[in-house]
Amino acid sequence: MNIFISYARADDESFVKQLYQDLTEHGIDVWWDRKAMESRGCTFLQELRDEIEGSDRLIAVIGPKAVTSDYVRVEWEHALLFAKGVVPILRMGDYDLIPSELSELHCPDFRKEQPYNQALEELLGILAKPLPELGPFLTAIPSLPPQFLANRCGVEVDALPPEAVSVAEECGNLPFTLALCGAMANEGTPWSDMLEATNINFLISGYDYFPNDSNLRLIQSAIRLSAHILIHRPQELASQLLGRMLSTQDHDIQSMLKKVSENKKGIWLRPLTASLRLVGSHVICHLEDHTNAVAVTTDGQRAISAAYDITPKIWNTEKWELMHTLEDHTGPVTAVSLTQEGKYVISASKDGTLKVWDIETGIVKTGFTRESPLRTCAVSSDGKTIVAGEASERVHFLRLEGVD
Repeated sequence: MNIFISYARADDESFVKQLYQDLTEHGIDVWWDRKAMESRGCTFLQELRDEIEGSDRLIAVIGPKAVTSDYVRVEWEHALLFAKGVVPILRMGDYDLIPSELSELHCPDFRKEQPYNQALEELLGILAKPLPELGPFLTAIPSLPPQFLANRCGVEVDALPPEAVSVAEECGNLPFTLALCGAMANEGTPWSDMLEATNINFLISGYDYFPNDSNLRLIQSAIRLSAHILIHRPQELASQLLGRMLSTQDHDIQSMLKKVSENKKGIWLRPLTASLRLVGSHVICHLEDHTNAVAVTTDGQRAISAAYDITPKIWNTEKWELMHTLEDHTGPVTAVSLTQEGKYVISASKDGTLKVWDIETGIVKTGFTRESPLRTCAVSSDGKTIVAGEASERVHFLRLEGVD
């Protein structure tokens, strides 16, 4: 049996270490990032996805930091996507912390005031029960297209078996998310409901397969500019598209916008002019609520943003997907910087700490603590000397040792 442990380190990492040891002693093959993280040329997120897909079950350790971590959510959502058995266990807080998607699942109580061995025995009993076989589809659902399959497998389309050709024909050679949205549109499904059924980043990236279609690129740009809004309020899709594309003169675009308006149900605000930031502008994406500081690697592949929510974020700038939420500060993050080669992120916080993070894994590597809040930080061109300024007007010069 293969088990993947999903957790937030800021909740109770020592508990996860104990759980890992106990499950391992009972003959269970456990994947825990502190012990099992490999380096195979994959991104950190892809490494996690691969391990989840190869596991039988995922244990979601529930705590205050875990339920607010985008990273943890991605892990258990990916497990559900691939029909893995997800077992939530409550370590900190109350049962109302459990995400609604997992709230119907049995959740053993591992809080400190409960007998640990009793909870462990209950968990082992759950893990010992075989997972039920998946039933057959009750309706005809098209298979995934080769582009999607190739992405998931990490291979080129040409390396897929011959069966992938027939799969592509079923989906009209569209990426899966676009095929899904097209099918839902043909059935009269409201556009906002499509976003509920898909991942907006998958939807945006689906348009990349049509680089020569100028209209599709405009739609992609409009959705990307609106992504920070649509993630939280998908019902505003119609308003966002109209507000960004009404001035576009192309007949097909105007026809699409007309359909969007006609299919919108209920009370809504319809823009009469293209009053929002227009597609084709120099803005590519909007990062909501992260306005304190930002840094970009020299190759332009990664961006780091910081805000008062105490968690700097690392972004993939090719698709503007969130890669890591950096969880270790206890106060607002006031500044971020990068070493010259872009391998490490430096963050300064009002909690008085300076931290060094691995940009690919999101793991904090080391830190430096002061008595008063830090306001700024910078890194020398050789990537080794770090300068940090604190609220008391004291300046610190530090040397980053032990790195290549």
